[in-house]
Amino acid sequence: NAKIMVEGGEEEPKVDYYEVPYEVKKHFSPDELHSLKLNFRGFDTDKNGQMKRAQLGELFIALGFKDVNEEFVTAQIATLSLEEGETLHFKEFCKIIDNLKEKKDPKIQKITLSKGGKEIHMEEGSIGHHSYEVEEVESFCKLVNEVLKDDKDLEEILPIDPDSSDLFDAMESGVLLCKLINEASPGTIDERAINSKKNLNIFQTKENLNLAISASKSIGCRIVNINPQVIIEKKAHLVLGMVWQVIKILVTKSVDLKHHPEIIHLKEEEEEIAELLKLPPEQILIRWVNWHMKQAGQERRINNLGGDLKDSICYSYVLNQLDKEKCDLSALEDEDLHERAKKVITNSGKLIPKTYITPDAIVKANQKLNIILCSELFNHVHGLPPLTKEEEYEAAKLIDDDIEGTKEERVFRLWMNALNIDSLYINNLYEDVKDGLFYLKVIDKIWPGTIDWKRVEKKPNMKVKKINNNGYALKAVQEKKIKVIGIGGTDIVDGNKKLILAITWQMMRAHYLQVLGGRTEDDLLKWVNSMVPDSNIQNFKDKTMADSKFLIKLEAAIEPRAINWELVTEGETEEDKEKNAKYCISIARKLGALIFLLWDDIVNVNPKMVMVFAASLMKVYEDMKAGKEQFSFISDNFQLPCKKK
Repeated sequence: NAKIMVEGGEEEPKVDYYEVPYEVKKHFSPDELHSLKLNFRGFDTDKNGQMKRAQLGELFIALGFKDVNEEFVTAQIATLSLEEGETLHFKEFCKIIDNLKEKKDPKIQKITLSKGGKEIHMEEGSIGHHSYEVEEVESFCKLVNEVLKDDKDLEEILPIDPDSSDLFDAMESGVLLCKLINEASPGTIDERAINSKKNLNIFQTKENLNLAISASKSIGCRIVNINPQVIIEKKAHLVLGMVWQVIKILVTKSVDLKHHPEIIHLKEEEEEIAELLKLPPEQILIRWVNWHMKQAGQERRINNLGGDLKDSICYSYVLNQLDKEKCDLSALEDEDLHERAKKVITNSGKLIPKTYITPDAIVKANQKLNIILCSELFNHVHGLPPLTKEEEYEAAKLIDDDIEGTKEERVFRLWMNALNIDSLYINNLYEDVKDGLFYLKVIDKIWPGTIDWKRVEKKPNMKVKKINNNGYALKAVQEKKIKVIGIGGTDIVDGNKKLILAITWQMMRAHYLQVLGGRTEDDLLKWVNSMVPDSNIQNFKDKTMADSKFLIKLEAAIEPRAINWELVTEGETEEDKEKNAKYCISIARKLGALIFLLWDDIVNVNPKMVMVFAASLMKVYEDMKAGKEQFSFISDNFQLPCKKK
């Protein structure tokens, strides 16, 4: 439906040079057409849907054909009975491929045609045994182009062509990835610490990528098997997985009770409102769709954001509920699922500024891209009724006014998630640990073999079972010489926030010291002072650290090249202290440290967070001495480290 302006100010439809007749299109999957289009465009120098016939042989070779010669190319063009000329249209090229498929020509057997929405890749192609969904690349590019379009540091990178693999090139320097993380979680990275100049050397590039990887973990991304070299080498499936996690946080960060207290309406019968805090964004979106289906008088419900949406029926009803004038139900009259999905995208575009996904994504049940569309719709026009005064009061009670407690809950939650434990992801610490299973899994991860799982209630559906699990967890940590005085299983089940924070901190502290070889806090303090001999600290409560200069000196002792001293202030004003603290945190992440504290933890000298920060830097230092190129406090302890080649 795109239009272009012509002389006189009138509009006329924009020509789609890559449109293919239905009788040809029906013989290809959307992925096959998309990949053929990508390859063809590499030879379409005038961007008008045509290429030189003389280059057809090169295109065949690019597609993976073997033993291509002039006779073969001439024969394929002859099958179309074309008029004399020098060019070949894309639709004509598709007919040639269709003819070869129909004849089962042995040359085309060398091409691995995709299934289930995967990118076409050749048997001997650069992607190897891994593939990725082209719709995801296309949608991610569109979203990145939009949210970062005004960033001056990215002018030479953006916009990224959605119909290419340029996304992976754009990620190589780490600059775009760092900027995207800051869009997902503002302020995570001090952008002064990003090496954003042109022609970065390999050290500066890896600094950026370390910064991005560590920062992404600190906001809740589960990053496994990713290091700077993976991104530099453009291992597409791994890079795309990391980009998706950041994008998911970006699009779903407001899908919660704090930003939309109307979510209270999604509470199920006999469910406590507090249970809503435990729900991840995907579950909230599923409930939201089902709520609108109920309001529309429909019995159908969804259980996922993939296959249950592929026929566009639920999308159509939800859009109609959101705006009956703009979004009718005519899509339901179409038998063709693609035509239905097209109308869903068109109607969505009437309600939200941008639609980043294609109809194919809906038809092929792509859950990631459906999350993007549902999140955009929810955030702009959720259609839930306003709250009554009583409901507002109930919602307000759930928003924790204890700022310090909320901050610690965030740190502990992110730390537990970063342990990469199967089937463990904490959305709300106070609620998720009540059944004891998460604590038991964390303990068994830190000290493998500690938990006898035969003693564990796997389905703790009663309070007594939850108490037993937590009692077992507390006994297990006591055996590791961790103090849990005055804490019982009942306290955790009852959601005693103060005691939950206390026991979780003891676990986190023990874990960091264990990774350092069983050292003590005194050992850590001695190391810190030995690295910065000109300004010692008394303990991790020492208020002289409030300006961050001591910690920045510690980082400089580890890697002098990482610090730009022109950006370090005297730290005499509150504003300067904040700047130094933010810069200090970003430098630690550039070095590869995995940390979760916030800048005011340093300014206020929170002894817990400062101690963990110092422990992370000590681990980085020891890894560097051991010759590890990419170091991570969590992953090096629990996964095989990546050493220099």
